[in-house]
Amino acid sequence: MITVANLSKNYNTLRVLKEISFTVKDGEILGFLGPNGAGKTTTMKIITGYTAPSSGSVKVNGLEVSEHPLEVKRQIGYLPEAVPLYDDMTVLEYLKFIADVRLKGSKRDALQNVIKICGLQKMIRRPTAELSKGFRQRTCLAQALIHNPDILILDEPTSGLDPNQIAEIREVIKEIGKEKTVILSTHILQEVQATCDRVIIINEGKIAAQGTTDELERQAQGRQSVYVKMRGLKDKIHQLLLDLPLTDEVSHKDTEGTDGFGFEILVKIDVDDSEDIRELIFRRAVQANAPILEMRLERVSLEEVFRQLTK
Repeated sequence: MITVANLSKNYNTLRVLKEISFTVKDGEILGFLGPNGAGKTTTMKIITGYTAPSSGSVKVNGLEVSEHPLEVKRQIGYLPEAVPLYDDMTVLEYLKFIADVRLKGSKRDALQNVIKICGLQKMIRRPTAELSKGFRQRTCLAQALIHNPDILILDEPTSGLDPNQIAEIREVIKEIGKEKTVILSTHILQEVQATCDRVIIINEGKIAAQGTTDELERQAQGRQSVYVKMRGLKDKIHQLLLDLPLTDEVSHKDTEGTDGFGFEILVKIDVDDSEDIRELIFRRAVQANAPILEMRLERVSLEEVFRQLTK
């Protein structure tokens, strides 16, 4: 478990972190989100012992990082945003070098394990300077895993990758997350939804929100939005929906229908999320003889939650 309590960091007069507190449970994959300059990388560097805090406490499995830096680093694998490769080494030479730094005794099993996990079998003789961005990320992920740490901290692991490479790295992270605690920093919100158990959003050095993606979306919901595609006279349907209880906005778009009438409409209704307005819309549509062709709730996306909290 990682426990962060009242953590602050100052660079001269610039206060990057402002007394943030959170915990990461064993076996959890935590998404750490925020705009550029919010304090994500600084927080990760403090957890790993790379940077000292100005005040506050960070404990990793009960050990205070500032008091037991070497013991903590043995338990953590760290993939920084700038991949730490030596371009004059092959992949195998680089991983052997890291193994010599990290491990005692035989390193063969550890090397074979990370090469397999990260899918580097065909690349081990290739110089790291000749690797694609995706395989550079895989190689650096392998160095973070080589000592079999309990905790993995990944700073922008999919930055600059194409969609296929992102999907490949995502699968590796999900597989690793079955056995390890992972903190994942990223700007790709789909990555968080596909990979993470819980999310922390940080903004201007403070925690703006935390919870599962569903919890954050519910907290930011504010009002229901219902998409309805109906057939009938535009003005009649528009008024029918505008007269619904607590309706605060009705926007529409004309479409072509086989009978000469077509209408798409998005209804935004200021009601509690526990109340489902779709049944009432259905009954009104029946009364008005306006067939419903399609209807669904439009929920707030994680991207919209992020923008609300950090704009």
